[in-house]
Amino acid sequence: MDNLGKIVSGAKLKAMTYTVFDTDGTVIARHLSAEAAVMTALTHGDRNFDIRREENAEGFALWMPSEREQQASLVKSEITSSATEAARARQEIFAKVIAASGSWQGPTIIDDATYDLQLAGFENE
Repeated sequence: MDNLGKIVSGAKLKAMTYTVFDTDGTVIARHLSAEAAVMTALTHGDRNFDIRREENAEGFALWMPSEREQQASLVKSEITSSATEAARARQEIFAKVIAASGSWQGPTIIDDATYDLQLAGFENE
């Protein structure tokens, strides 16, 4: 299990798997590692992204297509890391993507345990 599944904004959590949903609510993929879930969400629909070192060389930022121009050039997002090591910054940024999931246009990521509870709730109605 990757370390990203254990890290959210610096806090240690149990390793989890995730489900990724398209904007219409259909399941794109289930039982993914944290890294695989983020990669699936950020690249779904031929989208792309990049993690770039900040111009001041203090940390990294996630660059994504603007919400208005899905396939156009990448713009800096609000998701950043102050880590100076690229691998650590990637983990922190991916954890923040999971935490912020649902607050932007694009696929949503939730942990499988939460999704399983939602499914059980629907079955009990």
